[in-house]
Amino acid sequence: MKKKKDQISLFAIDRLLVVAVLLSIVGSLFNLILPLFVQRFVDLGSKVKFSVNTLLPIVILLIAGSIISAISSYLISYSGDRRIRNIRAKLERKLLNLPISFYKKVSSGELVSRVINDSLIIKEFTTNELPSAIINIVTLCGSILILIVLDVRLTLVIIASFTLVSLIAYPLGKVNENYSFSIQKYLSKLSQVITENIQNIKIIKLYNAQTEVEDNFKKQNNKVYSLSKKVDKVFSITGPLQTSFTLLAFLVIILYGSSRVAHHTLSMGVLASFMMYIFEIITPINNLANFYVSYSEAKGASKVINEIMEEREERFQGEEIKDNYVAKLDMKHISFKYSDSNREVLNDVNVSFEQAHKIALVGPSGAGKTTLINILTRLQNDFKGEILWNGINAQSFALKGWRSLFSVVTQENSVFSGSIKDNLTLVLDYIPTQFQLNKAIEVARLEKLIASLSNGLDFEVGEKGGNLSGGQRQKIQIARAYLRNTPFIIFDEATSNLDPESEAEILKSMDKLAHEKTLIVIAHRLSTIVNADKIYFLDNHKISGVGKHIDLLQKVPKYKEFVNDQFISKEG
Repeated sequence: MKKKKDQISLFAIDRLLVVAVLLSIVGSLFNLILPLFVQRFVDLGSKVKFSVNTLLPIVILLIAGSIISAISSYLISYSGDRRIRNIRAKLERKLLNLPISFYKKVSSGELVSRVINDSLIIKEFTTNELPSAIINIVTLCGSILILIVLDVRLTLVIIASFTLVSLIAYPLGKVNENYSFSIQKYLSKLSQVITENIQNIKIIKLYNAQTEVEDNFKKQNNKVYSLSKKVDKVFSITGPLQTSFTLLAFLVIILYGSSRVAHHTLSMGVLASFMMYIFEIITPINNLANFYVSYSEAKGASKVINEIMEEREERFQGEEIKDNYVAKLDMKHISFKYSDSNREVLNDVNVSFEQAHKIALVGPSGAGKTTLINILTRLQNDFKGEILWNGINAQSFALKGWRSLFSVVTQENSVFSGSIKDNLTLVLDYIPTQFQLNKAIEVARLEKLIASLSNGLDFEVGEKGGNLSGGQRQKIQIARAYLRNTPFIIFDEATSNLDPESEAEILKSMDKLAHEKTLIVIAHRLSTIVNADKIYFLDNHKISGVGKHIDLLQKVPKYKEFVNDQFISKEG
């Protein structure tokens, strides 16, 4: 469980916001003084000589109030922008440090909604609604205090009238609290659908799936629409009702005050100032009535965000790896089951990775090859067994240091928006020289591509590398892995998107790298693993055979069958 300091609080107010609120209170006090001048003028009537000097105090109050309100408004907005920046930064940091298993149970669209939409709701409440409520309470209390001093009986009539009006708004907030949470939930789902549609737009077009995709979107969109209509119905009933009661209360106050003036128990000036103070009171009352609605929405948003903030992060602490190039790396008795289904993936698997060797992991789909790599790189920690580095359990090492041992080239597209150079130098702990960049480009066989581009390494690859071919994106990954200069390079179907010519070039580079680094290769192409120093054949969640390609063909029938089915048929 995370500490409370990581929680997102609805009532967190920083110093800048406190200053802004205090300024707003001062501006409100200026507005409260104005009706007293009006009372004086009305009651004195002709005794007051109309002149510039007479109006000067009122003008000064108006100008001063406007300046203070402007400064306060800016400070509140500035504080709000800083608040939402900090919330999103804290949430993003949290998401980056959560284990891979978390992302399997929460959709990317929902997480985008949390970072963007829910954080905005919390920001609006903490920097707009909450300060406004404080200012409204001060204005309301100040107005009532002055009214009591002017006339107690008329004040009591006002308090009684608007208390009834305020109670009308309570059912609205209570009903909307449930609806607001549901709307946020469906908005997250809608965001998920939109995100997935954009990410899979190519497949949607190729499969002519626009109609099905649109129908799914309409279904989610209509759920939001239906809930919004229910909320609108509540507002359409209680809104006019609240307005009617407000007008009725206002009418009662006028009639009562006029009666008092007619019977000479109340001066016209006091009644005039009361009317002005009523307008000072109405706005705070309405705002405070809406405050509950805003609070309900923010409460729902913070609840979901704080559920994310309470998720257990990856454990980063541990010893530093002092020498990452002279080591023996072993995986001993590794077993793994998915907790949700208890489905076995690995059963007592033992693998050793010798230095400067090419180690291949092969086997049918679902054999557990990728899971084994996830365990090795500590993306997956819920397993039985040990990973040993020079005989020391990997769990005792700091996570950042452990992962700095590995560079990974995946079948998946892991190219980011930006230039080719940005992708090559991603998270490097040093600034590569031009010679080092050229060497990486040479290893990955990117020379022809770079030479064909007018801006070379500064070429913008587009979102997810959309301006490049699949093979070109794969080569960028290989060059990036080389620049990281780690003792282990993992190739997870790394040549799957390459044409035969490019694959042959990359295989030659891999063979050269195997003399100085340990290569861990997962592949379905025979050409990729046939010359491996050692091949581990995974079948039925276990290691069924270990050795060179020719040895496995002779000693492991399942491997030979697998080669015939999976490799040779594809090699033609």
